Amino acid sequence: MKRKFYSTSEVARLCNVHRNTIIAAIRQGKLLAYKTPGGHARIAHNDLVKFCKDRDLPISRSVSRNDKVLVFDKAPLVAEMLKAELERHQYRVKMARDAFEAGLLAVAFLPDILLLDLEAPGTQPAVICERLRKTKVTKDVFILGMAAQPAPGVVEAAYANDLDDLIERPFEMPELIKRVTDQVGGIDAEIPIKDESHFELPSVKV
Repeated sequence: MKRKFYSTSEVARLCNVHRNTIIAAIRQGKLLAYKTPGGHARIAHNDLVKFCKDRDLPISRSVSRNDKVLVFDKAPLVAEMLKAELERHQYRVKMARDAFEAGLLAVAFLPDILLLDLEAPGTQPAVICERLRKTKVTKDVFILGMAAQPAPGVVEAAYANDLDDLIERPFEMPELIKRVTDQVGGIDAEIPIKDESHFELPSVKV
């Protein structure tokens, strides 16, 4: 089953109700929600559809798979490989070369998920997370950190500023695709992942 997850703000907008109404429904056990490692509530597509149908609530046609991914990786070659594989699975992908461009693209591109290199030289992942959460149009983007041997306190600081999840390097591409699919939905779940798509990303020490 293809899955897609929504934030409470997205569900409120899709159902044309106040966000507090959705939060109350979750607390009362009327709407099933999952909690991310960063403490955010996420509602699965099927659970949202069932919730609306059971209560005869109109649901927006925009309930569909999100497909925009922003990649910020310090290694250009790795970023290109991530982009190519994500595009093979029909995601729309933009790449940021530095933290400043990542911020600009986050607002202009409005990604559904950000793949954030927690070890990029000269950047502060916690600050990036904080700014995205404080910006109205990017506050609900799912932030997936990537790291091998981050400096002490970097991951903790990122989680404190609402990093959603972390994938440890080295990892295989299918694992990353699964993480993306689990959060924003599979665009082409029927496409088999061939063995040649497996590779280990370099473990680079900052």
